[in-house]
Amino acid sequence: MTLQKFFLQQNLKTLICLTGFVLAGCAGQNSAAVQVAPIKVCDQARVVLSFDDSSVDDWYASRDIFTRYNVKATFFVSRFGKKILRSSDATLLNKLTVLRDDGHEIGYHSTSHKNAKLLSQQGVSWKQYYQKEIAPDLALLRQHGFAPQTFAYPFGAEVPAFTKQLKQHFSRVRGFTTEMEGKKYFKNYQKYRDPFLQMAFSIDSHRLNFAELALVLDELHSSCGTLILASHKIVDRPATDSKARYRGVWAITRADLATVIEMVQARNIRMVTFNQLI
Repeated sequence: MTLQKFFLQQNLKTLICLTGFVLAGCAGQNSAAVQVAPIKVCDQARVVLSFDDSSVDDWYASRDIFTRYNVKATFFVSRFGKKILRSSDATLLNKLTVLRDDGHEIGYHSTSHKNAKLLSQQGVSWKQYYQKEIAPDLALLRQHGFAPQTFAYPFGAEVPAFTKQLKQHFSRVRGFTTEMEGKKYFKNYQKYRDPFLQMAFSIDSHRLNFAELALVLDELHSSCGTLILASHKIVDRPATDSKARYRGVWAITRADLATVIEMVQARNIRMVTFNQLI
């Protein structure tokens, strides 16, 4: 027998002995000492990607991003009658229909995008708010084949008395939070125990901070929580001139949108529409 074969046989015998020792130990009273606890994997964490207002052209132009990452978003539509239905040759209506047919959720964002909190402070009742800001465009959307099940307050200006009444018309309502500093967001978010009311985390260009978003996503994953992300327009690049200030501020760039989605998916967090939240 060669020296190499001798050492090979000895090593094999040692391995067999060690294997038998471990198996015997597992079967004995000290088995708990060698058992390995399974790694806990969160399969309940959810992220919602949402967009507000009536920027149908921008949303439609970014279909390639949603398709590339296999993501369904929620589009909260406002000014449906005044803007979308009045577009030439029903262009915006057709594009919104395509987005719906792609599997995206079409939510509701009021008739004329008025601040509900300010209206309430001015003495506007729920009945008046419903007649002017909820009923008109909601009826028009339904007439044109859309069935909004969720509502987002314009400016995120939530009114508790109105929210209570909105339960009769929608499955879920979304507000907005300005608390975006990592885990501070979740301290604020935890105030909203009622799953009917959810608060969104802004990813508009003037508020988006990737480092803090990473902290929020990590906290979300460890706590199996829910996070709603919200923006407005989707643009190629931030605006630089003052005339386009709105377009540059209340918007997210295509590149940043792709990065946000990649950050979520890299953590194996499922992205769903607002109405799909459990």
